[in-house]
Amino acid sequence: MPPDDPRIAELRELGASIGHAVYFGPEVYVEKDFASLLTIEDGVVLSQGTTVLLHDSSLNNVAGHAIRFSAVTLRSGCYLGANVTILCGVEVGAGALIGACSLVTSDIPAGMVAAGQPARVTASVSEIVERHRQRAIEDPGWIDVPAKPWRDRSDDDNVALYDAITRSIHGQVQGPSI
Repeated sequence: MPPDDPRIAELRELGASIGHAVYFGPEVYVEKDFASLLTIEDGVVLSQGTTVLLHDSSLNNVAGHAIRFSAVTLRSGCYLGANVTILCGVEVGAGALIGACSLVTSDIPAGMVAAGQPARVTASVSEIVERHRQRAIEDPGWIDVPAKPWRDRSDDDNVALYDAITRSIHGQVQGPSI
């Protein structure tokens, strides 16, 4: 397990509650000024470009209305795809998956997949897993490479994984031998 990302350590120092084996991709943005409103449980992934907002001053700026502050909770093992935005007051349930570029404006239940702007639940994670299994069988252009979750991989596992990915892609591009 790699040491904690300094961004995560800083948020903890500022009052955020952040569990173990949490991953922040490149360009993750979390409002540090209100870090005490943030809870991230164990095993959560925030992919590249994810934004977590802990306040909303839009109506204050337009209409002089009060500024809203509200907690964000990311439950154990949830996954936020690239460039997701989480608005204040949202809870993402354990094991939920948020699709890339989604805008999460309301709670997402555990074990569900949500996507869009605003994000809406589209299926359960288990339904998506089954769709992927079927597609791998039906579509020879679909490449699935078995792998442990990132938090469970050693450096040696990563080397083996990248080798397997390279072999799989090379084999796909080259096509079968005749």
